[in-house]
Amino acid sequence: AGAGTVAEKPETAGVMIILEAIPETMVILGFVVAIMLILQFA
Repeated sequence: AGAGTVAEKPETAGVMIILEAIPETMVILGFVVAIMLILQFA
């Protein structure tokens, strides 16, 4: 969805990058928490 929006309105590129980076950041934080829990209980 972000790529189509940027193709039609190039000025929205910065906002689309931020909106697509937020879920990826949550995934990385989830992996970090999972590793911390595994190391704590192992």
